[in-house]
Amino acid sequence: MKMLKWMVGLFFICLPLQILANKEDMVSIKDGTFYDNGAQHTFQYKAFAMWYAPLLGQKGNKFGRERLHAELDSLHALGVNVVTFIAGLQVTQKSSHHNMSASDSCLTLCADEATLSEVDYLLAELQKRQMKAVITLDKAPSNAVQKLECYEKFITQMLQHRNRFTKKTYVSDATIMAWNLCDVANEWTHPDSLTIYADWVNRMSQRIRIYDSQHLITAPITPLQVNDEQQQRWLQQWVSCVSLNYVNVPIAPLTQNWVQAGNLFAGMSRAFLRFNDVCSLYDRTFSNADMPYVVNISFPRDAMFKRPGSTTEARDTFLGYVLSRAAQGVVENGDGALRGVTICGWGGMARPNSQGEWTNSIDYSAEWFDEPKGSYAIFNCDNSTLSLIKKYFLDD
Repeated sequence: MKMLKWMVGLFFICLPLQILANKEDMVSIKDGTFYDNGAQHTFQYKAFAMWYAPLLGQKGNKFGRERLHAELDSLHALGVNVVTFIAGLQVTQKSSHHNMSASDSCLTLCADEATLSEVDYLLAELQKRQMKAVITLDKAPSNAVQKLECYEKFITQMLQHRNRFTKKTYVSDATIMAWNLCDVANEWTHPDSLTIYADWVNRMSQRIRIYDSQHLITAPITPLQVNDEQQQRWLQQWVSCVSLNYVNVPIAPLTQNWVQAGNLFAGMSRAFLRFNDVCSLYDRTFSNADMPYVVNISFPRDAMFKRPGSTTEARDTFLGYVLSRAAQGVVENGDGALRGVTICGWGGMARPNSQGEWTNSIDYSAEWFDEPKGSYAIFNCDNSTLSLIKKYFLDD
């Protein structure tokens, strides 16, 4: 009995130390930049989006797990230290035939044990490689009552879950760098809806903080009309009232009309100017709030080609410019508030058939199911792009 009491007492003595140790290994915000608590120096945020990553870790899917290992090894070799993905995904197939189009499948969020075991496996593999995870909790925000209730329930289940491989709860897992509230929020980032978006962000952040006081929380904010003074004031107000640690800013020159699909190079100087304008506005706004931001870059391959290995001169030109700009911000005491880049996204080993057609829905790539595959993805045979990324991502 005395031995039992001693062991129980030891458990409660050691528990706070365990929590403290986990916190020491996490990434925090210090003086407006990312800071590695364990290494005690600035954390250089170098990320790739791989939304489908948990799906590759499905139990019993040997091929998927083998591909996951290879993809993570490839990213690690590029110098990537953060992988962003969406958690709790289930693929619902609307038809039973083997060759399926995007319309034959859809994605739903679920936090049951079987689905979260895929996230468990991915986190365990990231931990082995000393890489961090930014976990997206939903694709897009919604104010619908039923959707809000489901989202909050999902968050609660996620944060109380214990990883079956590492035996850590998600709230105490230092492999997780941040919770990203949603993937996109385009409809809620106009001036007249920013207040609604801020309320949604704060509601979801408060739900997370009930269970998790340590991990960072982020959300996207789409660039506004940077030369509009009223919109600048709206952005400043939004930043001042949201409960976030940092913000991620989608930069998609084609969809934002900085360049045209018919001739991506023709608008390159315009894309540079627009990107500089965005950075100038966001640097001022977020520096004043002592809050960093990262940019999420999406740029298609030349002529909207879809084949892996096809030319990417325009993308490499723009990406190189962005990486050069970001490299100035990740150094100690860098100017502005830009502190990292997420490249959207990784296609890795995915390949179309011999006719160049993407027909199998399980050939996961950077694009979502409802998007044409191949144009935006960076594959492991896109050598010029990979060389460029290595130049900026690998440590000196």
